Amino acid sequence: MLCEESTDETAESRVRPGGCRVGGSRMTDVISFDRVADIYDSTRSLPPEIMDEVVEALAWNLEKKGCRSILDAGVGTGRFALPLQSQGFTVIGIDISPAMLARAQTKLVKNLAFGDLRRMPFRDESFDASLFIHVFHLIREVHQGLAELKRVSRKALFSVVAIFPPQVSLTDLYEKRLLESGWPEIHPGLHERDLVKVIPPTETESIVTYTEERAADDALRLLNQRVYSSLWEVPDELHKSIMAELRAQYAGKTLSSTRELQICVWDKDRI
Repeated sequence: MLCEESTDETAESRVRPGGCRVGGSRMTDVISFDRVADIYDSTRSLPPEIMDEVVEALAWNLEKKGCRSILDAGVGTGRFALPLQSQGFTVIGIDISPAMLARAQTKLVKNLAFGDLRRMPFRDESFDASLFIHVFHLIREVHQGLAELKRVSRKALFSVVAIFPPQVSLTDLYEKRLLESGWPEIHPGLHERDLVKVIPPTETESIVTYTEERAADDALRLLNQRVYSSLWEVPDELHKSIMAELRAQYAGKTLSSTRELQICVWDKDRI
């Protein structure tokens, strides 16, 4: 099984007539993370103490809105679903990647469904709220995805958004060089940090601002391994050329990265 069959009758009743929790047709125009499922947590995770702070703030904001049943859209490996479930929330996770769902299942994340968040197999207003984190840059039809999240939510939509001040980011430099070479696009959709400019949240709360230092060689290694979705389709020769430029400029250096994490809330009637 790709997904855990829920024993929660309330969760099961959320599935539309004819909808399926596992399986389905081949998806298009959306990026699956199957190829990085095994390394996703080690390359995307927040520091443990920061993650604890974010989850506590997220749980508090969900409680404040009276939200106990949550859809985690783009649940991935269950980074947020698992700690929220451990705090007593009913969380249903949906994702387009069978490998990411399988990874989540090994971590004992409950109530997982395979599916496309642009066309979800859930009844209208099945959940108190929907949660989406680091997912909309992977989807071309952003407004269609938001409309679906609004449809299945009774009260609000939530996200954890990372805001970066101007700073050196090797990933950003790689992507800038891609565009300069004539590459057509970096991501099909919008990062949440850009989405908030298009559709301003009803509420925004700053959780924490923190700075990490890391060896540029570690960042170069991850870029060379193409762990990020924006690099997956880059032709080998172009990839080698950009990597050579970045190594010449940054190998052996130390980089500092600062980010502010915010909880953003969109009331359903404001979308």
